[in-house]
This record gives sequence, C-alpha cells and structure tokens, in this order.
Amino acid sequence: MSSIAFHSPSDTLRISGRERAAMGIMCADQLKTQFGSMRFEDHELLRSIMPAGHYLQDSIKRMEAGELGSGPRFESDFDTYIRVGDAPLWIDGEPYDLFSLQLNSAVSWGNRAVQLAAKLHGQCEIHAFCEGKHRAWMADIIAEGIECRVFRDLPMGYHGWSQVVEFLRSNDQEPVVTSYSVCESFPGPHCAPADMDMGDDPWEAWDALSDDERWQIGLAHVRAEPSLEISPERLGKRFNHALSGRDFMDLARAKLKERTEA
Repeated sequence: MSSIAFHSPSDTLRISGRERAAMGIMCADQLKTQFGSMRFEDHELLRSIMPAGHYLQDSIKRMEAGELGSGPRFESDFDTYIRVGDAPLWIDGEPYDLFSLQLNSAVSWGNRAVQLAAKLHGQCEIHAFCEGKHRAWMADIIAEGIECRVFRDLPMGYHGWSQVVEFLRSNDQEPVVTSYSVCESFPGPHCAPADMDMGDDPWEAWDALSDDERWQIGLAHVRAEPSLEISPERLGKRFNHALSGRDFMDLARAKLKERTEA
C-alpha cells in the first residue's frame, strides 16, 4: 500500500496513501464546484477550452445535435476528465494544466487544513518541506484538520494523523521533508548536485556517505526550490499558472467575448 512519509533526521512517520487519494478527490471536487454545470455553458466556449481532437469535442457535438441524454452524458464525461484527464484546458492557445487548477481551487476556497491537504497532495512526492521553527504551526493545522474531518485519523496500516501531530510537536529544530512511497524517497541520490561525482553506481556512492552528509545534501536540494516549503507565508500561495476553476472560467469567458466583439 502506498504512503506519504514525513522524514526528519531522527525519525520517519508514514500516512496511508489512501489519505492522499482522499486529498486528490477533495481538490478535484473543489474544481468541479467552481466550474459549475458545464453542460449549460455556451458550446462555443466549451469548444474553445477543450483540447483539439479530444473526445469531449464529440460530446459537445452530440449536445448541439440534441441527442437524447447527451447533456447529462457530457456532464459525466467532463467530470471524469476533471478527475483523471492528463490533457490541459486551453485559452487562446495557452495550456492550463488540470492538476494546478484542482490544487488552486482548493487553496483559494479552503480553510487552513484544506490548503495544507492541497500542498501535501501537490508536492509530497517532490519533497515538500517544513522547517523546524514551523513544525508546531503545521501540527496545529493538522489538528484542526482532524477536528473538521479534512484528515481522517485512522492508521490504515501506518501511523495516524494524531501521531504526526505529536511527531511535529516533539522537535522545533529538525526540518521535516515529505516523500511518496511510489516515487523517490528522501534523502536519495537524486538530490545530489549535478557537479557531484556519483560514479557509475549512484546508489553505491550515496550509501558510502554518512547519514548527516546525505541529509545535508538533501536539504540543500529542497531548499533550493522555495515553492516546496510549507510555511505560514506560503500556505495560501497557488501553483504554476495560479488560476482556480473560477478564475479560469472568468478568463475564458472574457477572452471569448473579446474574440466575438472584435
């Protein structure tokens, strides 16, 4: 079973991957809510945002032809696309990836626990991190999330969220770095800088280092990307293009109006 890991130099705790799945569903639901009922949107607008040649273009044509049940079918197809589609939506030739739209919708509307869930879902596998001075702050948010049921405090074969709260509060010096079990763990040879000689076997070279050396290299790697930090200043920051579902639809309608009136 997959898991989200919270690593520190002195310990590692793991949360069931089912919690990440729940976070993903929550973010996708936020996007769907912000988009609203797409089958009632203008068909020209729908065509303009769908990828060229995408099966949803055929669903739009069926709606225009008035085929029986085509509206609800489109709604169902679009809902599936929101959750699992890997093709971006488009506005005036510019792509907007769905994953960021999901995450930004949750960050824009959610309380602190929902925002943290979006951060963990979006970046756990690329090593989101929390500095020691912010561990108690992050613990407070997780405790709030347990209370409002954003986080399910069930071990599910691993640790529970309440144990993560205790773990975070137990130390205000050591940073905590995340990883996801089906991706690279932390720290690992992928954290080594490009100019570091790892030889023919990176893992052999990595294993030859001390624990402290591995952690110092790993921390330098994640700290080089400030957007990975989970902190009071960054909790409400959005991802990539920074658009939520509402922002995207407002922009798409405005651009369509500009083209229509030109």
